Amino acid sequence: MAADRIELRFRADRWLKDRRLRSCSPAARGVWVDVLFHLLAQERPGVVMASVARIAKDTGADVATVRELATAGVLRGSDQQGAEFTWAPSHAGRKGEPIVLLSVEQGACWYCPELVREAHVRERRTASIRGVVPNRPPMASNGERNPAPVLAPADPAAGARACLAMRKAGITSTAPGHPSLLAAIAEGATVEMFAAAARRGAVSGKAFAWVVATVRGELMGANRSASRARAFVGGGG
Repeated sequence: MAADRIELRFRADRWLKDRRLRSCSPAARGVWVDVLFHLLAQERPGVVMASVARIAKDTGADVATVRELATAGVLRGSDQQGAEFTWAPSHAGRKGEPIVLLSVEQGACWYCPELVREAHVRERRTASIRGVVPNRPPMASNGERNPAPVLAPADPAAGARACLAMRKAGITSTAPGHPSLLAAIAEGATVEMFAAAARRGAVSGKAFAWVVATVRGELMGANRSASRARAFVGGGG
């Protein structure tokens, strides 16, 4: 997901009523704006795999000020113990099942819950518009496009298994409930496919998003090859 597609919106009522943020000094509240844009610019918007000291260096702030934001709970995560963020979506006043949006078992990881949630919602909205099917359905003999197959929703537990395999392969930051991951599983991706892509990605420093995109690309290529094979067999008679 491109970070520039996520808007950093400031609502005066939320900004002024956020108790955690209001407990910080005016200097820390000003630095928080820079930190937000820094988080937004990451490969995974809202999440940075770096220590407080590194965040301070990258944003031009002093370590104590960034640490103040972390102590207040405005910036969340850890320098050593990873991070996990679970969110329960709501609709019509009812809360749904909790979704793990971020799961990092160890190491430095800091995040902004609002940005992570916004990225997730936007990704789901995009997936819904696109129908979670990456391939356009093939043309029928009459020139019309066949209807797209309807995919059953992926089991959330399958997302957790895939993320566990990726973490074992060296991808430290994963999201079991990520829409693209669940879409890939619904399209036929296996734990072994995620593990193999993760091993390749870990060697070159790639992240979770690259692994999922790679697996979906492999599925797309396999589907195209199968379609060509069927066309060849059908035309050879």
